[in-house]
Amino acid sequence: NELNKATFSTDFVEQLLIRYAKQGMIIYDSFMGTGTTAVACKRIGLDCYGSELSPAQCKLANEWLNGERFVKNKNVKKLF
Repeated sequence: NELNKATFSTDFVEQLLIRYAKQGMIIYDSFMGTGTTAVACKRIGLDCYGSELSPAQCKLANEWLNGERFVKNKNVKKLF
């Protein structure tokens, strides 16, 4: 199975970004996996770039980021 077994919840990543990211900061995830960090950034209005070697994980990340699996978290306020 090529899918990432070391995942974090999107809510957890959002809270870390809200606490530590600054306005205008670009987030880079060098082990993007299925895109949890990128989705968290999208939800709170940060730009995110990432890289991933697994084609299966890239496919899932693209689906998630392009709205096929994306649900905006209404409980998290925009960071900026």
